[in-house]
Amino acid sequence: MVAFDCGSGVGVVRSEETVLLNQWNHITLYRHRWDAWLQLNSGKHVQGRSKGLFSRITFREPLFIGGPGNTTGLTEKLPVAKGLKGCIRHLEVNDHIYKFALEPSGEATKGYGIGKLGIVYNFL
Repeated sequence: MVAFDCGSGVGVVRSEETVLLNQWNHITLYRHRWDAWLQLNSGKHVQGRSKGLFSRITFREPLFIGGPGNTTGLTEKLPVAKGLKGCIRHLEVNDHIYKFALEPSGEATKGYGIGKLGIVYNFL
């Protein structure tokens, strides 16, 4: 499930496909204006649309991966109670491939409970 809000109402896209446990899964998400589609592994494209008149999302805050970060005021709007529990091997947004290492060798500014599979490191 992916939930997004352009400022005037939440859009939700939920795949009916099952996440494969103990295996790598491939998620593709595309959003343009109000519309979004999601594909899990090689399953069907599932479409959704946000509500209201606004169609843009402007990111002025850092992107939090795996957890909600500072979501003051978002609790009522986004149905997220827990963060990701698992591993991310590859993240590409708008043709930019993110490097998960901490700065200066990567693009992460903070991390907590991050490590190689089975080994946990705590960074702050």
